[in-house]
Amino acid sequence: MTRVLLDPTLEPASLPGAPSPLGGHEAPVVRAGVPGPLPILLEGTRVSILGSERLGAQRMIIDGRTVAGELTTDAGTAADVGVAPATLRRALVGATGTTLETILALPALPLAAVQWTAAGDGRPARALTVELTLLPEETEVRYHAGPSGVRASSDGGDHVVDASMHPAPDGWSVVPAPGGGVRIRARVAVEGPVTLVVAAGTPDTVARTMAAIPHLASHAIRAAASGDPDKLRTLVVRSGLVDVDHGVVWAGARVDAAVRRAGTAAPEALFWSGIGALATGNVEAARLAIAGIARDEALGAFLAARYALSTGDQDPALERYGVLKPEVLERKRNAGKSAWGPWQDALARLADALRDAVPAQELDGIRRFASQPPGEAGKVIRLPMASGGAGTPPPANATWPGRLLGGTRGRVGAGAPPRHLAAWADLVRDRVDEGWSSWRGSIADSLAGGPAGRGSWDEAPEPWGPGAPGAGIVLGMLAHGLLGIEPDEPSGRLGLAPTLPGHVGSFVADGIRMGDASVSLHYR
Repeated sequence: MTRVLLDPTLEPASLPGAPSPLGGHEAPVVRAGVPGPLPILLEGTRVSILGSERLGAQRMIIDGRTVAGELTTDAGTAADVGVAPATLRRALVGATGTTLETILALPALPLAAVQWTAAGDGRPARALTVELTLLPEETEVRYHAGPSGVRASSDGGDHVVDASMHPAPDGWSVVPAPGGGVRIRARVAVEGPVTLVVAAGTPDTVARTMAAIPHLASHAIRAAASGDPDKLRTLVVRSGLVDVDHGVVWAGARVDAAVRRAGTAAPEALFWSGIGALATGNVEAARLAIAGIARDEALGAFLAARYALSTGDQDPALERYGVLKPEVLERKRNAGKSAWGPWQDALARLADALRDAVPAQELDGIRRFASQPPGEAGKVIRLPMASGGAGTPPPANATWPGRLLGGTRGRVGAGAPPRHLAAWADLVRDRVDEGWSSWRGSIADSLAGGPAGRGSWDEAPEPWGPGAPGAGIVLGMLAHGLLGIEPDEPSGRLGLAPTLPGHVGSFVADGIRMGDASVSLHYR
């Protein structure tokens, strides 16, 4: 049985007056349909909302902690639904007519918001009842109910959860919830929108978060990803194909959210998410992906090198390079082909990325060492390089990441690629039509939905979990396969070599980023 303690010291933050924080905005990146049992996954930087298209929000997670769940109303049954990366809209049909429900995971704040609006104008005043469980996984909860909301805590007040409503309800009912936490209930007589917000963190954090409530409309616009690269600072394509154009924006949002909550994700997951983040110009997410990969992992060094070539920031690559002592590399080379192949790719890319930061003689030695087969002892011979530029061909036994990202078009060698990289491998092998079709199919399947909901890229293999690596691979193939982007920020060069199937008559890519520059590519 949940123990509920009335605590007068827990005061909920008041909700500033806001006539319609979410009103009127329509998300262009949206998948609409008839609601069913399909799950939903809405993501911001610090908040994620899980549930289903039929039931709406059933679990709100802020900073990795479940803070609320089981949201219900008496507005009616869902009749249709539209899902975007951070937004869910449902039409609820009940005895009082149709109510439009908007659920929003804030892009950058520890806050979730839900708004209900009567469809049509001139409707008489009616009443809406909203119920929600706070801290559903806790067995001992303290709470305080004020005029506009309820504050709950399970650890002495250091971490609190605020649930507030505008306009203020007639009152709050708070009772123990059967499975844990407290069940709160409020009834509001409405003529206009009713907005529920849930914020969590320290009391100071929650107070600052609640101060942003009057600007929810701006947050909703940002969450909807309008497609303006000047505002989004992200790669946006305009192909005339809705699945492609929307899918690229959605994949970028998926990668960003997944990297920020990666936790102990596998190095492969972080690597491909980092490649996807770099493809869209999301420098912060790419750096987080690098930081999440252990220093003794080749994929981390490879990604740090790509980061330096894309942004000009060599610090992560220098940090990785600094731990690669000769004796360490010798041990890795003697560990066998499967262990040495990834390091050969990583060393070749590090040598390209650090040519302005490390003496040329050292880099020549690294390149030469990387070219040695596994287990072959011998003296490292330093050879003069004809050019210090980027683009060193990967070694003959390069891994698939090295082949796909190493400028080896048409000569990727034998061997079947992993299933999740097959479309990209087709493209690099000059099987352009097959690669394009598979790439489009991956986007269409993900947007249509899967075990984790629309836009989640569920075909990503275990143990990576749903979404992030698949979305990162889709973005990587777009940038480095279809558009042929090859960044070389240290030299101030950006290579573009678009390879699109013959039936694609035009293709626009805005927001291609290298360093501080932004480039638009118009293909006809």
